[in-house]
Amino acid sequence: MAELPLSSDRCCSLLTALLPIAGWLPKYDLQKLRQDAVAGLTVGLMVIPQGLAYAHVAELPVQYGLYSAFMGPFVYCLLGTSKDASLGPTAIMSLLTASYNAAPGVTSKSAVYAVLMCFACGIVQFLLGAMRLGVIVNFISLPVVSGFTTSAAVTIAWSQVKSLLGLRGISNWLPLSVYEICRDIGRTKVWDLTLGLSCMALLLVLMKIQRDISKASRIDATEDGDVHLGVRSSRAFLAIVCSGRNALIVACASLVAFSLKSVDLGDKLTLTQKVDSRLPPFRPPAFQLMNGTQVVRDFWQIVGDIGIGFAVVPFIGLVESIAIARVFARSGNYRIDASQELIAIGLSNLAGSFVSSYPVTGSFTRTAINYQSGVRTPAGGIFTGTLVLLALALLGDLFQFIPQAALAAVIIVAVLQMTDFRMLRRLWFVSKTDLLEWLVTFLVSLAAGIQYGILCGMGLSFAFLLYRYSRPGLETSTQSSGLAVVTVKSAVRFPAADGLELSLVAAAQPSEGRVRHVCADLSLATGIDFAVVEALKTVRERLRLLSARLFVVARQPEVRQILEQAGLSVFESVQAAESGLSASAGASEVTPLIT
Repeated sequence: MAELPLSSDRCCSLLTALLPIAGWLPKYDLQKLRQDAVAGLTVGLMVIPQGLAYAHVAELPVQYGLYSAFMGPFVYCLLGTSKDASLGPTAIMSLLTASYNAAPGVTSKSAVYAVLMCFACGIVQFLLGAMRLGVIVNFISLPVVSGFTTSAAVTIAWSQVKSLLGLRGISNWLPLSVYEICRDIGRTKVWDLTLGLSCMALLLVLMKIQRDISKASRIDATEDGDVHLGVRSSRAFLAIVCSGRNALIVACASLVAFSLKSVDLGDKLTLTQKVDSRLPPFRPPAFQLMNGTQVVRDFWQIVGDIGIGFAVVPFIGLVESIAIARVFARSGNYRIDASQELIAIGLSNLAGSFVSSYPVTGSFTRTAINYQSGVRTPAGGIFTGTLVLLALALLGDLFQFIPQAALAAVIIVAVLQMTDFRMLRRLWFVSKTDLLEWLVTFLVSLAAGIQYGILCGMGLSFAFLLYRYSRPGLETSTQSSGLAVVTVKSAVRFPAADGLELSLVAAAQPSEGRVRHVCADLSLATGIDFAVVEALKTVRERLRLLSARLFVVARQPEVRQILEQAGLSVFESVQAAESGLSASAGASEVTPLIT
C-alpha cells in the first residue's frame, strides 16, 4: 500500500508531461480567465490582418492566412508548455511556402502544395518531438539565426514594395526584382503609394504611443504613486487601440477603398481579389494536383517538386518557435520542454492541414503582444482562434475591399522589427568567425533564398565547431627529468585524435641527435573515444621503435577505465609518471636516436 502514493505521483507527472494542460487547468480561476481573454482577443485583433497579409506573402488567396490562424492556438492550448507563445502564420514561413508552392509548368500558385507541406511539417516535427530531439535547436548558433532572420525580414519587406507602388509582373527573386522595380518606377500608382505610406506612418505612430504608454505605466508602478482615474482610463483605451493597430489601419483603408468604389473610382487602388468567405471544410489534404477531373501532378511528382522543402520548412518552423518560446520563458521565469514544444507544433500543423492551413509556427510579434497583455496560460489561444473563426464566418465578404498597399504596409512595419543589424558591431568586437557566419547567412539568403542561406550558415557554423573540436587546448612542457609532457586541457574526441598524435610525436622529436620520452597528460580531459585510444597506441608503437616510452596520465574514472581496458598503462599524475621513468633501467638517461 505504501507504493500507491508514489505510483499516483508518477502517473500525474507522466500525464502532465504528455498533456501539459493537466498541469495548469486544475488551478485555473476567473482571474486567469479574464487576463487570458484580454490577451487572446488582443492577439486576435493582430493576427486577422497579419494573416491576410502573410497569405499575400505566401502567394495564396488571403483567406488561407485565416485558415492558418485558428487551429494552431486550439491545439497548442492542450499540448504547449509556453504560456506566451502564439502559433499561426508568420512572415518567414509564408516566404518559405511561396518558395516551394509551385508546380512545373503551372503558372499560378496552388494551395495543394502549401497544405501538403503543412501536413508533412506536422509529421516531421511530431516525430522529432516524440524522439526527444528538441535539443537539436541548441546546435544552431545565434549569429546564424540572427543573419537568417534579418535577411528574411529584408527579403519580405522588399517583396512588398511592388504592392506599395501598385506595380505588377515583378519577379520574386530579390536581385532581379530590384532591377525591375527601378525599371518600372514610372508606372507607380500614386493612390496606392499614398495610401501605403500613410498606413505605414500611422502604424509607426501607434507603435510609438504604445511604447510610451508601457514606459509610463512601468514608471508609475515603481514609484508607487496614485494615478488619476482619468489618466488610467485614457491609457487603457489607447493601449487597446494601439494593440489592435493592424486591424484598425486595415479597416480604415478598406473603408477608403469602399468609398472610392461607390463613386466609381475603385480602379484607383489595387484591391485584394474576391475571396471564398466560407469556413474551410474539415478534410484530409489533397495528395494530387487536379485540374477538374484531370490529374496535373500526382503525389510523387509533388514530393519531387517540393524536394528539400520537406526538410527545410519543418526545421525552420521548429527553430523559430522554440527560440521564441525560450526568450519569453526566460522573461517570465519559467521553463519550457523543447521536445514537447515540437510535439505541440507538429500536431498543430497536422491538424491545421485538415482545415487548409499552410505551415505555421510561433510568431515573435504576437507572442510579445501576448506577453505584454498579461496572458496567464495557453488558454488565451482559445479566444484568439475563436475571434479568427468569427471573422471568417462574418467578415469574409468584406475582405475583397482591402487594398494591397495597406497589407503591404502592415507586413513591412511588422518584419522590419525583426532586423538585427546592431549585432554586427557586437560580433566585430567579440568574434570574427561569428561575424563571418552572420554575413554568409545574410548574403546567401538575399542572393539565393533564405532556405539556402540558413543551410550555408549552419554548414559554416558546424565547420567552425568541428575545427575548434579538432584543436583541443594542448600545451607542451619539459620536466627536469627530461620527460616531455603534452597536457590536454579539454575533452578530446575523434576529430582531435590526429592532432594529438602529431603533437605527441613532435614532442619526442630529436633534439641535438636524441629523442625524449613523452607523457600524455589527460588529467583535465573529461572524455575520450576509440579514435583517441588508437592514436595513443600508435604513438606508443612509434616511440618504441625509437627506444622511447609513452606515459599516460588520467584522473577521471571513465577515462582511466577506457585506457586500461585498451592495454595502456595509466598513472595518477605527471610526478607518478616521472617516478615510473626513474624506476626503469636507464630511464633517467636520454635515449639515443635510432635511424
